[in-house]
Amino acid sequence: MRFTITVTNDGTAPAYNVVVTDSLPSLFVFVSASQTQGTYIVSSQVITFHIGTVTPGQAIIITIQAKVSASAKTPTDIINTASLDSSAGTRKTSSATIHITAGALPGTGEHPADQGNTPPLLWLVLIVGIGGVVNWMVQRLRRAA
Repeated sequence: MRFTITVTNDGTAPAYNVVVTDSLPSLFVFVSASQTQGTYIVSSQVITFHIGTVTPGQAIIITIQAKVSASAKTPTDIINTASLDSSAGTRKTSSATIHITAGALPGTGEHPADQGNTPPLLWLVLIVGIGGVVNWMVQRLRRAA
């Protein structure tokens, strides 16, 4: 599964020393990460992205690739939290709840577990922003078998 975090500066001044931290819950296994600016460090389940300066109007895309642990039992909700900090003291925290289910997906008519061996569907909503404006992305994800 892939988490995508979009960091934007919709303000009028640069945001300095921007750092995004994502502490993956124990039911996720970290695979890889990337970002359009800066560097990252992985320590156990914590991924820290050192973005640096985000200028007005700029958008930074962060991607985290993870697998759902084989120990996850359906149905279950897993909460993933990301936080953003800057040198101005700005701290934004947002959580995404991922629902893992082996039943029908409400409102779509899809039944991912009809054969019993089909991986459950996951839904992800992750919200992170700076400058007072929140950006969000909804992705439909399928758990790898």
